[in-house]
Amino acid sequence: MMGRYSGSIYANKSAEYIKAELESIGIKTFYQTIYNNPNLKNVVGIIEGSDERLKKEWIVIGAHYDHLGFQTGNSRTYSLNDSLGKIRSVTITAKIPIFDSDTLIYNGADDNASGVSSLIELARMLYSNRQILKRSIAIIAFDANETGRNGSTYIANNGIAPYFGEYDVKFMMSIDMVGHLKANNELMVIGCGMLYKYKKYFEGLSISKPNRIILKEFDLSNLMVSDNEPYARMGIPSILISTGIKHHYHKIWDDAKYIDFQGIEDITNYSFSLINKVSNTRLIIPSGRSQYGLIPVRKNYFGVSIGFGNNEHYYKNGTMTGKITDGESIGIFYRYNLSELFAVKAEFDYEYKQA
Repeated sequence: MMGRYSGSIYANKSAEYIKAELESIGIKTFYQTIYNNPNLKNVVGIIEGSDERLKKEWIVIGAHYDHLGFQTGNSRTYSLNDSLGKIRSVTITAKIPIFDSDTLIYNGADDNASGVSSLIELARMLYSNRQILKRSIAIIAFDANETGRNGSTYIANNGIAPYFGEYDVKFMMSIDMVGHLKANNELMVIGCGMLYKYKKYFEGLSISKPNRIILKEFDLSNLMVSDNEPYARMGIPSILISTGIKHHYHKIWDDAKYIDFQGIEDITNYSFSLINKVSNTRLIIPSGRSQYGLIPVRKNYFGVSIGFGNNEHYYKNGTMTGKITDGESIGIFYRYNLSELFAVKAEFDYEYKQA
């Protein structure tokens, strides 16, 4: 597919292939255009949860299908973001002395055909076991990742009417570059620190030896960021599943012959077990932490304050203190945040102290 450059006819053919695969499984599937550009599209599949209450909460599982495209002669077209998040194209000329007349194709087998392969098979497993999944699942093949995660950013901010919006998504998992498990001997799960008491979700989950599972609360490297980022910035617990970046990353030799297919199968089975756990957890609670800083609180909110403890009178001009007795308080308050440093707070309290 000539490197599946976002917006190209080859990327569109890839989207058609993914959509057909999901529909052959039995999953209801449709396109979501990005920034009203018909050539840029996310492929979305819906698996409805089995619990009447929890099926209104969503788990998003995604993998991007676009890549770098191809390069011919001495010029290459890039898609860039402008200040409004829209996509524009610009041609940059650069002399390539060795391959001056050759066509260089960036096949992107690991980045991210491996993730899409895992996504499709994971969708098959989830759909076959949909009766045990309490929450609803959105299977999304993202477009325009390599141009600045435009596909995932757009859907995270806009949702998919009438299915879900930003406040209905409880958990997100991005599968990106999972084709080198045997070479790296480890599977990284990045961002699990966004889940409150995250270890309970991963207890009992394993992968074939001698491979290891590395649970990383956060990763500050700009390279280890994928389509989980837009959701993480919104405070939604979001993780990245990856075997890491090695010498194949964004190179013309990122080809299928180097891919560890057994490793992709192991990772897909692991992902299924994890999603099954998350889908059936009674409450998915965010930790309030993110690699992008603490999740900002709302501008204004009401609250209740409760206090209890001991009360003791101290006589400043005497030589004794009063008897230790009980003290309680209860109140309501309203807080408005002016900035990260300043807030206005109005509070009404009732205090009771024995003497």
